[in-house]
Amino acid sequence: MAQVALTEPTDDFSDLQHLDLDEPFYLTESEPDLEGHRMSRASSYYGDDEEMDKCILECDLESIATQISTESVSNLDNTTSFELGKCKPTLVNDASLKLGKRKVDQVLIPDGSPESQRVFKQPRIQDPPGKDVTSKATVVHIDPSKSIINSPPHVVAQSFAKLPYGAQYEITRLVNNGRANYADFLSLISDLTSVPALSTNTTVAPLVSKILKTIKAVPDDAKDPFAALFEKESRVRNPWEELDKEDKAMANDPFGAMGFNKDGSPSEFYGGQVQFRGTLSLPRDAKEPTLKLEAPTLGPSTQFGRRFGSKSLFRIKLSKEALWMNSMALLNYFRRPFIICGFVFRSFYSKEDNVFLIKTDERWDGTNVLQADGESGVMSFMDFINWHNSLELNCNQAMAKWASRTALGLSNSAPGVLLPRDSIKFIPDIVNADTGADMTDGAGSMNRAVGRKLVYRYNWHQHPSAIQIRAYGAKGLLVEDIGDDSDDPVIYLAPSQIKIKYLASDDDPAHRAIDVLRASHLKTPCQLSSELVVNLAENGVPLQAFVDLLRASLDEAISPLLDWDPRERPGIARVQGWSERDAVEQNNDGEDGLKELDGAGANSEQRSLTWWADPISGLPSPLKETIIEALDSGFTPKNCPYLRAKLGNCIVGYVDRIVSSYHIDMPMSCTSMIVPDRSGVLAEGEVFVKASGRYLQLPDGTSANTAIACGQWKAVDKPEFHSLGMADVIVLSTKGSRRAADWLAGGDYDGDKVLVVWQPELVEPFRNADERYADPPSDMDSRFFQKEVERVSTFSEKTAGLPEIEKIHELQYHLLGALRNTSLVGRYSNYHDIAVYQKGYKHPETRRLAIMFCTVLDSVKSGLSVKPEVLMDDQRRYGALKAPLWTESMEKGNSKIQSPDNSNSGYPERGKGLKPFIMDGLFKRGKELRNEWKGKIERKTGPETSFVMDPDLVAPYQEFERMAAKEVARRNAADEVSGPGVTLSVAQSSSGGNPSEEWSYANDLILIRKHVEEIYKEHKEKIGQAPAGGGGRPSSSLPGSDLDSAALTGLPIQRRQDILRSLSRKFAMYPTADELHLSPGWAARVKASYAYFYDCGQQKNKRKWTQFPWNVAFRDLCDIKAQVDSGYKTVRRECFYDRMALKALIGRLKLN
Repeated sequence: MAQVALTEPTDDFSDLQHLDLDEPFYLTESEPDLEGHRMSRASSYYGDDEEMDKCILECDLESIATQISTESVSNLDNTTSFELGKCKPTLVNDASLKLGKRKVDQVLIPDGSPESQRVFKQPRIQDPPGKDVTSKATVVHIDPSKSIINSPPHVVAQSFAKLPYGAQYEITRLVNNGRANYADFLSLISDLTSVPALSTNTTVAPLVSKILKTIKAVPDDAKDPFAALFEKESRVRNPWEELDKEDKAMANDPFGAMGFNKDGSPSEFYGGQVQFRGTLSLPRDAKEPTLKLEAPTLGPSTQFGRRFGSKSLFRIKLSKEALWMNSMALLNYFRRPFIICGFVFRSFYSKEDNVFLIKTDERWDGTNVLQADGESGVMSFMDFINWHNSLELNCNQAMAKWASRTALGLSNSAPGVLLPRDSIKFIPDIVNADTGADMTDGAGSMNRAVGRKLVYRYNWHQHPSAIQIRAYGAKGLLVEDIGDDSDDPVIYLAPSQIKIKYLASDDDPAHRAIDVLRASHLKTPCQLSSELVVNLAENGVPLQAFVDLLRASLDEAISPLLDWDPRERPGIARVQGWSERDAVEQNNDGEDGLKELDGAGANSEQRSLTWWADPISGLPSPLKETIIEALDSGFTPKNCPYLRAKLGNCIVGYVDRIVSSYHIDMPMSCTSMIVPDRSGVLAEGEVFVKASGRYLQLPDGTSANTAIACGQWKAVDKPEFHSLGMADVIVLSTKGSRRAADWLAGGDYDGDKVLVVWQPELVEPFRNADERYADPPSDMDSRFFQKEVERVSTFSEKTAGLPEIEKIHELQYHLLGALRNTSLVGRYSNYHDIAVYQKGYKHPETRRLAIMFCTVLDSVKSGLSVKPEVLMDDQRRYGALKAPLWTESMEKGNSKIQSPDNSNSGYPERGKGLKPFIMDGLFKRGKELRNEWKGKIERKTGPETSFVMDPDLVAPYQEFERMAAKEVARRNAADEVSGPGVTLSVAQSSSGGNPSEEWSYANDLILIRKHVEEIYKEHKEKIGQAPAGGGGRPSSSLPGSDLDSAALTGLPIQRRQDILRSLSRKFAMYPTADELHLSPGWAARVKASYAYFYDCGQQKNKRKWTQFPWNVAFRDLCDIKAQVDSGYKTVRRECFYDRMALKALIGRLKLN
């Protein structure tokens, strides 16, 4: 019997890509082709505790444009608060807590501290190479009464207002970006508004770009012969159709975008999925920030977006430079009214480096912001605040906690069930009578009717045991009560879930609706993280156990991929985890992996959609999709160097990622949501885990759908839970002196997920920490923190007599607390890493820093902030050191992100008398395994393997060449009979000659050869000039396997795609149909075949090859190969690849 260990892992949010309960899931919509695909790319879950779900999609913008209207600035007093950002700790261990790591590239030095006056000469993390970044925190004065204007001049505003909002916004954005002037569009306004058909966003907004192209003399897309091929990609990126649906729904019913019909039944549409946003930057040497409007994009929905419409919300992402502004100046900037397309927006919440704005009922007269006229139908700012979280009804809360509740309306969610008010009921929490511990904190319940309706609405494969929700001011889990089988849906909310109180008479559908964040599902197997490795090692697990697991996981995943015998492994290509994104690039998206949506919106007019296949050449963008499409066309790694190299690079990348990230597979592990046992079946220390759709591997080599083991936590099988249908969740006991989840770094049941491990080599030697480490010292807060708590009731009394605008500014002080509070999360995470290495895991100082980190995470709610003298002392002791060396490998050779004042510092040294640090040993052994596997892979897939021209691929060209030669021979023979003449050989065609039009094949051959050779030369020039290391994924290409891939691979994905698409477009466009006698389909095959033939000829003496033919004619080469014999079948990518689930036949290789 093996022990079982529970930890709360750092959630990678991968489960939110799908809402399939067998696999990671997404909320599908009524239009699966477009809507489901979009949600799968954009959905994510942000948070724990009182924080918003991670619907914040980090902007990754390539350029910063200036804005015409800005305000003058000067110096301001540089005082600021030290209140801190919040997140949740994750694991109890010997140092009390496992630290979830956070980036610190945006860590600011407190204004007024000595460090804030230092000039930093070294480059900051993520600055471009060679960039001069000499700078210091910018101190500016901002007048909060001035307006930020991005709107047409008032004299023409009425004309612009006749346009659909999408067209208004696009014109304003182009003007804001410096690409046009309002005057450019004036003469066309009457034309656009006079035609009834031109009354929607879908028809008018795209015309704005066309008008601009006319003004700038840019060729019209309508004349592009390939425009139809890009239509689907354009639709996925285009938000206007979605905005029209929303406008129509809300015109018929003010609540029409909520996702429900008037009778409460689910509607086929819900709104809030168009994201309007901008970026705030502070150009070098500037004294005022600049707001750049970004192109709107499709994205996840929120309660606020559905209730008020997408146009009512605007999000601003702060650049790193803007974050260096004085914190109070930044706060005052966002206290200003923002005028966008004639509407007045005000800031109502901030999270990290994002600020959210809401449209108010105020009016703009071109000069001033005026009070509402009462006819707009829009809420005032104060009405909106009180609608969501009434100051009067929630007066007993602290202001910091009250402000954090705003995030509930910004959670990334989808509409679930609209409940009558009497179907929202309340149940008590289970509380330990002796200790007062809340044993069910964060969990309520629901009857089976709720689950049935959600399964039907979203076509879930399995009935969930629990769902994470927002409803009626509550957050957390609803666990299914199988005993309540009534027909009408009912939910039961516990007091611990209620965060916002509403009047009993409140009948607003946004408050009565169940907003679904995610449904329960179980994932197995799982992977170790570096933090968990350290914890396990410090508590008894030896180095060799980790090395053995690492070796086994690599061997199981890679060995089958290097066995190319088709009789033994016919399904070698169908690997688990294939996605629309290359995992190497995904690492560049930040820890939450949520930058993709914003990146798609930047400069999107002439850019390709990230990770979208080239519609012209058919070349997939992700490496893994390229491999599988080559495989299913009939190519094999054994006989295709191109596929062999792609597969080799994919495997090498996998090895690098696994070894450098220390993500080691644990076959005997699983992760899921935790729920409390309200039935009382489980005894203290017991846990129940049951998988519904898969089996769990057991230590004896067998498998079962229920984990049974014994140890510190005892996994038990209880028939009662089987009869209750409890599956795909981890059930913890409600018995004992404290909540079971509380042992897991203070967890609760509002959606927390934990990792369960029963891997014998990890669990058996593990010795749990002493229980005293579960709580911080009693004097921790008083010694290291200061507390400033203002209650809502006090705030209301203080501001009762103020004018409304002053009251709004006072509220924004709390609502925008993330702007005025320096985040120390990343800094204390770094300090803890250093202390663990220098002083040891169990040292009191290490434990103190762990608690400091966790308290800083929770400071937004608690009101606690680090004492200035404590911060200065910690900075003096740890700020001059980098994180330990082993952490660098986690960024694939890039140094772990440091705060700006320690980039030139050294690494910490291991303390004397301490045993060797586990990560140092694993780092060394990992490098050895990496080199070992790379050698095997390169010997199997590298350039020394034989290269033979594929006769199938050159056959179309050679056949056509023979036809042309026969044609020339016949003509020459005829000429010789009729009289003397000169015999023209086809071989002359590439260097000159212009045969008669009567020689159709010969003429076509000349044109095709000439064109292919020209594109080959241009391909070589463009790819060779592409600068390597430009911020894209690092190249892991096998040496010599490709002459031109390294420079291109180093580019960001969009730039890479654009270069390749420009080449494939030219390749496909010429010779034109008018110039050729061949049919377009035949000509495409001959061109592709000759591109391959010519490339092989250019490289035959070098034993190398280029990607040229594949980059410009991938689809045609695959067609040629597939049609060699009768065993092929034609499929469409969007009908097959975009919907298929690739299963593992080779183990658990996770290429993403």
